[in-house]
Amino acid sequence: MKRITKIILFFSMIFMVSCMDMYNDLADEFDNGDSVSTYYAAVTNGYLYASYDGGITWQELTASGSRDWSSIALSPDGSRVVATVTDGKIYCSTDNGSSWPMLYDLGLGDSPLNTIALSLNGKYMVAGSGSGSMDPGHINVSSNYGVSWSPFTVGSDSAWRSVAISDDGSKIVGVNNGYYIHTSSNNGVSWFSRATNDNWFSISSSADGSKLAAAVGSGGFYTSSNSGVTWGLQAGAGSRNWRSIAMSSDGSKIAAVVENGNIYISKDSGITWVSKESSRNWRSITSSANGKKLAAVVWNGHIYISNNSGDTWSESVGPVIRDWISITSSKL
Repeated sequence: MKRITKIILFFSMIFMVSCMDMYNDLADEFDNGDSVSTYYAAVTNGYLYASYDGGITWQELTASGSRDWSSIALSPDGSRVVATVTDGKIYCSTDNGSSWPMLYDLGLGDSPLNTIALSLNGKYMVAGSGSGSMDPGHINVSSNYGVSWSPFTVGSDSAWRSVAISDDGSKIVGVNNGYYIHTSSNNGVSWFSRATNDNWFSISSSADGSKLAAAVGSGGFYTSSNSGVTWGLQAGAGSRNWRSIAMSSDGSKIAAVVENGNIYISKDSGITWVSKESSRNWRSITSSANGKKLAAVVWNGHIYISNNSGDTWSESVGPVIRDWISITSSKL
């Protein structure tokens, strides 16, 4: 009997150790930012889509309505997701995509709403619009979860292509077509024009807003390590038709897609680059906090997923071919 009891105790201890090892492994994944498994993607003239299992399966969110979506952004903590329509309307979901009430109508008329970004919990939002007969193009900021918005005239307003915001909402950056990189360190109250006049197309920020990456359409790739005060050309990235940039929370890993080109990956803050995947009509890319999990979308194509910092990619078999325009993921 004693021998049987000892055997039972022995295997019980092994089981407990095994369970503890599994728990520690899961805890390490959460600590390293590996818990990201939710993606949202938008198509033009269609519905929004969501994946809650890391891109394995996707759901068509019919509650969002079929609209001419232009961009989508998920707050880093995953609490709310917002999507923009080209006519200036902003829709928001706080129940994991089940419902999509209209959050605000910027009333832009024929001035397209191109881009949006959220702070950690979505309290602070920034959106950029293009130029049209009713609106010259503005950068718009909200500090109350999108309930109200304030338009800012920044330099020579034109087609705002891309915006980014720090987790605390204090640092905001944006690029517009044919002008400069614009930065604010006080929630959008005051702005500074940085870098040079160029055809800027995309910009991305680290969690604290200190490290930035910006790209020129049919041009170079630039980075900043002082919240955008100064910028340096990263010659290793080459001159390409850059479309979208994603960055890890600490700014060390950068992923970027090229329209009718490849995906480019840097693991040293933009100094050296490697080309991945195939030449496709890439439109948007998103990254987890630690830069391990990436997702990118192709116009008139599919969604592609990487779980190893962009080293290898696989086509997500869920959604059929769509005109994908934007993709986003939670960071926590």
